[in-house]
Amino acid sequence: MENPYFTGAMPRLSGCELLRTRGMRMAGKTIRDYFIRQVRTIVHQSASEPGGFAAYFTNRHPKDEEILGLIAVTTMLSGKYHLADRFPAPAEALASLSPEARADICNEFRRQMQRSNRQLSLI
Repeated sequence: MENPYFTGAMPRLSGCELLRTRGMRMAGKTIRDYFIRQVRTIVHQSASEPGGFAAYFTNRHPKDEEILGLIAVTTMLSGKYHLADRFPAPAEALASLSPEARADICNEFRRQMQRSNRQLSLI
């Protein structure tokens, strides 16, 4: 379905708007990278805990909402949340990301879980 308001011409951004857009993309990448590091840390820590969340996800394919909720809660409880100057809570920082960035984080979680499960099966 065609958008009746789209004329085919892309609007030109002023220098200030262009910088703000680039800054938002850069901020999004920084937030995404932060949460990817968090994913690696929390999966690694949980793998060594018999009652950790890794045991819960072992035979399941977690939904994105479950993963993002787990990351938000775990990050907040860790006491090491480094984005508080811009976002009061991890859930707000995650919500500010594009759907693609959130999908990257969830896919990294799944990759880390698979690696963790493979390593445990070798032991």
